[in-house]
Amino acid sequence: MLLVVIARPTKIVFEGKEYDFDGKVGIIPCTEEYVTRRASKHGPAGTTIHINKNVDSDFYHNLFAETGGIFDLIEEKLPWLKGKEHYIQQDGARPHTAEGTVEDLTLAGSSDEWHPVTVTQPPNSPDLNLCDLGFFSSLKRQVSQICAHCTDRDQMMQNVVKAFNDYPSDKLEDMWAAYYNNMRSIMEALGGNDYKQAHNGGKKRKRDIGTSVDLSIDLSDYDRCMEFINE
Repeated sequence: MLLVVIARPTKIVFEGKEYDFDGKVGIIPCTEEYVTRRASKHGPAGTTIHINKNVDSDFYHNLFAETGGIFDLIEEKLPWLKGKEHYIQQDGARPHTAEGTVEDLTLAGSSDEWHPVTVTQPPNSPDLNLCDLGFFSSLKRQVSQICAHCTDRDQMMQNVVKAFNDYPSDKLEDMWAAYYNNMRSIMEALGGNDYKQAHNGGKKRKRDIGTSVDLSIDLSDYDRCMEFINE
């Protein structure tokens, strides 16, 4: 198991320095060190290996808050967010949403200069999660191209991290385009589950203006949604 955090790729000038952010904040294995008690394929007894860690709310919190965790990576890779509210979306797994977890996570990343806001996606909504929408399946294909039948856990982890680091930012940008298309489709259906995933000419838009992402919305859909919310 791994914690993967991605954002929209962007090029920006901040405090006189130009940044070309590829959209990949970080990937952190959910593992812990274990000292073997007997000889195995990993080596003689006493060899330190990494094994899967059961992810509870404390472990999840530490993946963000400890030194080198996600909050540090955000500050390192997205310095232009300093002083601004920025949203970290998570799924609704129990370790992510246990009582006090969201508030504690937001507090751990907050300071005079950094203002993260942790939000939980609606339940059963993979179309509103960049990882579930396409990134995980695409990353899996990338990993299989590195090694089709890898049985060594440590080697597999290295392959996943390499595939993550090498993942093309333009493909990630296209996933953001699909994400915004889904949000417009959900607005059109007034938040219902009977929406159809929209296709808004992303390839042509990319050729014309350099990005497949469309941030526009239909004002009539917006008005209908606001009326629905306020009823």
